[in-house]
Order: sequence, then structure tokens, then C-alpha cells
Amino acid sequence: MLSLAHIHPPCTLCDLQRVYSPSGTVYASDSSLFKDAFFGRDALEVAEDLLEAYSQIAHSVILSLARLQGIAVNKQSEEEPGKIHHEYRSLYVDGRKISEASQNILRDLSQQWGGTDTEVLYYGTIDATPLYVRLITDYCQAYGIDLLDLSYQSRSGQTCTIRDSMLHALQWIVAKITASDLHLLEFLRTNEHGHAYQDWKDGNLHSHIHQNGDSLNFLAPIASISVQGLAYDALVKSAQLFYRDKPKEASTWTALAKQLQEETLRHFWMPNEQFFATAIDRDLSGHPRQAQTITSDPGTLLATSLFDTLQESEKRIYIAAIAKRIYSQEFITDVGIRCRSLLHKDLVTHADSQGAWTVWPKETYDIAKGFRRQGFNSLAKQLEIHTLNAVNIAASHVEFFFVHPDGRVCYDPKGERTHSTPVEKIPARGIPEETQAWTVSAVVAIQHAMKKMQNLPQSRDHWQTPLEELLLKQVPHVTLLTTPEEIQSAFPTNYSLVIDITDRPRETARMHTQTSATEADTHS
Repeated sequence: MLSLAHIHPPCTLCDLQRVYSPSGTVYASDSSLFKDAFFGRDALEVAEDLLEAYSQIAHSVILSLARLQGIAVNKQSEEEPGKIHHEYRSLYVDGRKISEASQNILRDLSQQWGGTDTEVLYYGTIDATPLYVRLITDYCQAYGIDLLDLSYQSRSGQTCTIRDSMLHALQWIVAKITASDLHLLEFLRTNEHGHAYQDWKDGNLHSHIHQNGDSLNFLAPIASISVQGLAYDALVKSAQLFYRDKPKEASTWTALAKQLQEETLRHFWMPNEQFFATAIDRDLSGHPRQAQTITSDPGTLLATSLFDTLQESEKRIYIAAIAKRIYSQEFITDVGIRCRSLLHKDLVTHADSQGAWTVWPKETYDIAKGFRRQGFNSLAKQLEIHTLNAVNIAASHVEFFFVHPDGRVCYDPKGERTHSTPVEKIPARGIPEETQAWTVSAVVAIQHAMKKMQNLPQSRDHWQTPLEELLLKQVPHVTLLTTPEEIQSAFPTNYSLVIDITDRPRETARMHTQTSATEADTHS
């Protein structure tokens, strides 16, 4: 056991160095499962978080992703032309051989996804490609368009530019939306051993479920709500960037974005709940249906431009609805936003990694960015303080936190700190990774903004101020813990929660072969 006196807040910049490779690659974590693994989505979110503070990271991530961009159709690896990869592993990283544990993961994944003994490259993600396009547009807006002329060698051996890569990615997005009978950006795996769910909540078969506990039907296309906002941003921002050089294409992207906006609002909005469905899947007859579980996913829409062009009355309906639901006791905890509403705390019999028991600092910060973008600066600041306090009390840039439905936080999942009370075990299927890259980047971005005393004021409408004041009164106010004494005193001593994974192998789509459709439809 470790004494509390020996626990110190993590060194954020030290941890950033641990996950940022000298070769310009961002690795998902510095812990056992994802160490030396280059995830497209994770790297893009890190780069986006750090675009202002460390623009070179965004620059190198864009270049690294372009080199691995899809060039052909391969159903086993789920590669497609223009598509940005999901996961890349290599036997040698930065001139050294990876650990034995990482080698075992590499071999296992290669068997599933069509890799070799020395390399595996898998493309099973829906959101990496629009994130990639959005990052390029944001980089160009902040630092100029010279990036577009940067050259690299593609996987086919051809010399290309970032402009070429971006246009290929846009072609992929346009083709996917156009092919959808719902006019949405949907995913459907082509490898039975690939990810069943291909948005960021891909960790297990319970990350997306219906209100009755059934898994979504991943044998047919699925549209995730959070992905639509990313695709909308990619189309709109690309049209703005290329409106002079490629007016015809820009016009096409603008029109498609408008259609995507309309279809997203039409298909996902739940009038009775006054909230958005988390996803659209198909029933066994092939008819679209809403996954009406209440989740945190709609909160990330606030960080996109999806609502910007709506009439003010309509815009207010959606933004206010998201703010009221997310910034409430259904979701708010001492460490941030739950992935799923407490209304559904009993849908799964264990603490699943992206459900009502879990809070991801990465998502909490994504939602904080959305609040700030919509003018709710005080709500955003409270979420940012939640995030900083959480990682400091845990003494780690942890992947996620388990939070009991009654609000108790598991800061010490391995049970390494001194306990003065009986230990309560949480049934789960994995322990959170430490030094997770997008937790690190969220903390760096928050600290960077705070040092600049940056409030990022937004124009506010007459309804926003009273709404924000009301929401702030309904949730306990938190203050930033600034001294080691304050941080250590915040560690709970009246209870002890640890993770029990006995006979419960980590159920992560990154690590295991997915079950059959029959097994997946059986609620465990």
C-alpha cells in the first residue's frame, strides 16, 4: 500500500513527452494495452486539443496520418481509399523493439485484422476521417495554408501533398453520406473480428445499447449522433477553405452539409424526451430505429457548428435541451460527465467502461469546449475544474474513472493507497489505463487557457444567462484544488472502491474478437 503522503499530482508535460514520439506520432497511452499504439482518433483529438499550445504536434500528426491513409479496398483491415486508420502497431518503434506484452497484442490483432508479425494497420473507425479533415482546416485557419503543399510519400509509394490527402478524405466522407439511405455518416464493419461500434465509444458491446438492454444491430449500418457533427464540420469548413480554388466542390460540400444537418435533426431528435437519441440502427426488418438511451454523446454536438445556421428559435431548443440534460445530476459527478444517464444505471450488470458508471476526462473536456463555444463559459469552467481536480486526486492522467451511482469515485482502482475502511469491489472488465494521451492533452489545454486568463467570451442571447445561472445553482459548485495539501485531503478516506476483474477479461473492441451477433444480442 502507498501512503497518501507519497501521492503527488502528475507532471502533465512529463506525461505529454511520454506519449508523444520523437518521430512525430502520438501514442494512445504509456500503459500496458495501448503503449506504442498509434490510434488515428486519439492522435487527432490530442492534436486538436493542443493546436494552440503546441501546433507542431498537430503538424506532425497530420503528416503521420496522411502516410497511413487508405489507398485500396480491403475488407479484412476495413481499409478504403481516403479513409484514416484506426489503429497502427509496429514491432519497432523509434528504433527500439516493443515490449513482450505489446508484441503479443500485435500478433493477436494481426491474426484478426490481416497484419504480419511486424505490423498491423486497421481502419475500423468512422470518426477519424472527419476529425482529420477538420483538424487540417483549423490548422490552416490558425497558421496559414502552407501546410496543404507539404509533401509526403503515400503507402503506394507516390509523392502526394496534404491537399491531395485532404481531398481524398473528403471524397470518402461524401461517398459514405451519399450512399446512406438516411443521408447520414454511418458505419458497418466488413470484418467479423473488427469493431462492432466504430465511433469513439467502441470499447465494448454495451457502449451502445437500447433502453431494454439489447445491443444495437451491428449487422446493418449504424449512425452515431456525435459523428454527424464532426462530418458537418468537415464539410462546411472545407467549403470555406476551398471556395475560391474549388468552387464546384465547395458548393457540393455545402449542399451536402445542409442535408446532413436536416437529416440529423430529423432522425435523432426525440420530442418526448426533448433530447437526441444516441444512435440510429436497424431492426431485424431493416427499418431505422432510434437508440433512445440517454447518453452524453449529444453533449459533444455543442462543440461543432451543427446548430450555427439554424433560426434562433430552433437553435435555442436544441442547445438549451442539451445543456439542461447534461449539466444535471443525471450526468454530473465530482470528476466530470457520466457516459450514460443514471436513468440507465441498471441496464448492465457490471461497471462497463462507457456507461453510467464511467466518466472520461476526454469527453468531459469535449463537452466543456462545447459549452464555451455556445457562450456558457461558467459551465465550461466548472467542468474544466472537475477534470483538473480529478486527475490530481488520482495522481494520474487516467483513461477514465469509475463512479458509483451514488456519486462515490474510484480514484484508486488497483487498491494501492492506504485504506482505513472496508474495501468495496466494483465488478468490471478492465482497469483504466494510466497516462492516457487524450486525458493529458485535455489537461494541457485547460491549463494553457487558464494561464492566459482566457475566458473566450461569446455573444450571448437573452435566454442564455438565466439558463446558465439556473444550471449552476442545481449542481454543487467546485473550486480548483491548488496545493498538495488540498489535493491529498480531497482523497476519500470514508470509503474505498477498487475494481474486481476476477473472471472478467477486459471487454474492449481494441483487444478482443467480437462475439457473434447472437451472443451480442443477449444482454449479460
